[in-house]
Amino acid sequence: MIRNLQSFVRQVLLESLGREYWGIGGAGMIFVCPEDGTVFLQKRSRETTGGASQWAFPGGGIHPPDKDEDHWRTPIPKKYVLPDNSPVFYDQALVEVAEECGSVPKHKVIDTYLYEDNGFKYRTFIASVKTKTKIHWHPEAEEESAWETDGEGWANMDQFSKLDLFFGFTPQLIAKTKKAMQSSRSG
Repeated sequence: MIRNLQSFVRQVLLESLGREYWGIGGAGMIFVCPEDGTVFLQKRSRETTGGASQWAFPGGGIHPPDKDEDHWRTPIPKKYVLPDNSPVFYDQALVEVAEECGSVPKHKVIDTYLYEDNGFKYRTFIASVKTKTKIHWHPEAEEESAWETDGEGWANMDQFSKLDLFFGFTPQLIAKTKKAMQSSRSG
């Protein structure tokens, strides 16, 4: 009973105080190479507004076409809340990868994760790439996006488990990522 009360009070506080996000929603993509059990990560620069100097995946905010790019406080107004299955999520994830990596490698989406907070929705796509694709892909951010990262690379399971990860890596998303990293290596 006390846990239920604590959970209720926490939810009421979060709803009343609200959180601030870049956009009304967001999308990103995590690339894994199950053949060698690695994940592609980027180190966020100190200049980013969230997760400075932490390891993350390419991604960013979704902004309404009738508004300027800006931070939004939750709850997100109902007219701007994106449907869970909106194609805008995948389209924006591809845009972010192209901006932050210079190109999008050939991939196959194998899983997704939807984070929700009072109308704000962030869809992360987990995509597998083959070793051959990984070797020939040379990520380099577009000039106007280069400030967002301080490096990138592929991490194995042990390295991934020890990194200081961006808050977007929720425990659920970490579990899904680890499962995807091992998907063709188990059994």
